[in-house]
Amino acid sequence: MEYVQVALFQITSDRVDDASGGGGLFEALDEHRGYLEHQPGFQDMRVVRSINEQGNVQIVVETRWDDPDALVRYETSQPNVEAVIRSHDEAIVTDSLQIFDMEALRADSPREPAAAVARERILLPLAVPLGIVMFGILVVYGLSRIYLELRPVEIGDLSITTPLSLGVAAGILLLAWYFASRPVPAWQVGGIVVLAGGLLLGGSIAAAVHEEGGAEEDHNGAVTEPSPGPGGPGAEPGGLAFEVGMGDNFFVSDGNQNPNIDVPSGQEITIDLVNDGRSIHNMRVDGVDGRFNTNDDAVSDPETIRVDANGTLTFSIDNPGTYNYQCDFHPDDMKGTITVQ
Repeated sequence: MEYVQVALFQITSDRVDDASGGGGLFEALDEHRGYLEHQPGFQDMRVVRSINEQGNVQIVVETRWDDPDALVRYETSQPNVEAVIRSHDEAIVTDSLQIFDMEALRADSPREPAAAVARERILLPLAVPLGIVMFGILVVYGLSRIYLELRPVEIGDLSITTPLSLGVAAGILLLAWYFASRPVPAWQVGGIVVLAGGLLLGGSIAAAVHEEGGAEEDHNGAVTEPSPGPGGPGAEPGGLAFEVGMGDNFFVSDGNQNPNIDVPSGQEITIDLVNDGRSIHNMRVDGVDGRFNTNDDAVSDPETIRVDANGTLTFSIDNPGTYNYQCDFHPDDMKGTITVQ
């Protein structure tokens, strides 16, 4: 809503040139506009005149205000439009000045700059969905980096990833309920977005630093002798142990990806698994039934080997033949065969 003061008066036709010249009434009104630019609540000032080549000329001076208090303060102080007009009494028709206070039924905004219109009609409709997409990318990226660095707790293979995921989901639902159930000030929305973004960014940075630190520690740590390959020299008489790496997404041994592994029948085999990739992996060997996820499978310990973590797979197969192995998390890419002789 806008509040308008309207000043109506007339100027005789022979005085119009004097009022329009230097030091005249119209120049005084222009100077008064500059004064009004610095007044609280002021919106705009208009000066219009009737088109009348003969007789008196009707003049309308209109000032617009944000609220009635601003208009009252202006009317009761000096200078104001009435005072400016009365200071040029010689130019106006006697007793023609009238002052009206009005309330605009439709709030026009004639002084709204083109930049503000473009921002409201073009930039905001584009910026809001783009901001939501970017924030969603930050959430997905941040949570993925954090989850990959979480380690299992000591109770079995239970990981804090599950309760953390449930907590994040519950938090999102609570925030959605809060926003939907009441009007929310913009500062609260901004504060929540900044807080969530800061936590995610901080967690992502911490996860990245931890990952780099772990890689550097592995690089600078003690050098160990490579385990002998299957059946190679140095294998212990009581069993056979060798190392298999896990990347994204493949197994690797002696430089070969997803190799066929030859082992002797009836002998205990221990495979040391090292996750060098950026995703979780494991290793599973099917049993004599030739199917995965049955009771006779051999599975790595732990079943979920996280980034930069190790595991072991120990098994023995009495019956010669060909058996399959795979990563349960990437079965289409990480798979191979074990030949028992």
